Amino acid sequence: MPYPKKYKINENYFEKWSKEMAWVLGIITTDGNIRFDRNCKRLRIGLQDKDILIKINKMMESNYPIRKRDFSKYEGKGTWYYELDICRTKVCRDLIAFGIIPRKSKIIQFPSIPKKYLYDYIRGIVDGNGCLFVNKYFYKSKLYKYFRTVIISGSRKFIKGLRAQLKIKNKICHVDQNCYRLEIPKNILTIIYSNVGQAVGQRKYNKWLNYTKGVF
Repeated sequence: MPYPKKYKINENYFEKWSKEMAWVLGIITTDGNIRFDRNCKRLRIGLQDKDILIKINKMMESNYPIRKRDFSKYEGKGTWYYELDICRTKVCRDLIAFGIIPRKSKIIQFPSIPKKYLYDYIRGIVDGNGCLFVNKYFYKSKLYKYFRTVIISGSRKFIKGLRAQLKIKNKICHVDQNCYRLEIPKNILTIIYSNVGQAVGQRKYNKWLNYTKGVF
């Protein structure tokens, strides 16, 4: 008789494409990791935005707990992350088919995403490893503000695949030996943040909304 599972989840979630599934896959691409334990394959998603993990749990029909973790000894005093730890071999096998493998950070490639869901997937990438900010500068005594969005990855192949999918010519910057950066044009961000439904992280989405309203 199989051992009863303590928590529930839709184990077939990544078998069928949807706006929400593509978004969740994007977040896992950047902030998820898979490891093999003795009894199961385990998916961990770590973020500072708890609301995103709450949405992922709801979308995946999951009641796995979200725990707060202290990362002060790794990233400085007062650094906290929220973590969703899912022990389900079927879920992990489906994610492995998308290239979400153990120790993926430097080798992951851009997966095959249906055109219909491409921008939902990229919105997940932005929510995971995207930086949204405003550059301010003075020119001839006048203040100028420029909204910028940058996506960061440890894999050059992934960043090159992202650039190809977006059909942009922006330069890929090699920030250091572990990091590559690509700036996303505002017209692309307009598409990414249209018709988002529930598949969006509120903190970065609010930055974009404030920018479009002139509040920044």
